[in-house]
Amino acid sequence: MLKRTKMLWTGILATFLFLSGASLSWAQPSGGGVMPFGGELRGIMQFTGKVVCVDCSISEVHQAQPELENLYLLKHVGNEKQQAVVTVSTVSEPMRWDAVVFPHQLLVRTTDALFNKLTAEDNLYKTVQVAGLLRNDRIMDVEAVTFPE
Repeated sequence: MLKRTKMLWTGILATFLFLSGASLSWAQPSGGGVMPFGGELRGIMQFTGKVVCVDCSISEVHQAQPELENLYLLKHVGNEKQQAVVTVSTVSEPMRWDAVVFPHQLLVRTTDALFNKLTAEDNLYKTVQVAGLLRNDRIMDVEAVTFPE
């Protein structure tokens, strides 16, 4: 009798563990989602464009230059007073870009020196390539700003 009771409880425990493990696996993100420590399993995002103005808004650019398209507002994280409007011509992952960067506003987390390089007066209207990690919360950790001319 003791053996049957032990087998019954072992079966109940095994069933419980199996079902709880299955429900935990259903709650996990699939594919290249978020890692347990908050990072993301995505590669570097790169976009090419031109900085058209500094310390202005998209609506101001639309009024002054209505022919410009694909305008995005870049705000420097940590110094919200610094911002720039860029016209973006190419993106390495267009579908992800369109899904994350809506409504055409992106927070840029980088060093002051790199953001100043991006927004320098001498670099206005020059083709610029920006590379970094684009997060799902519309923050881009910019690692490189280059002018390929």
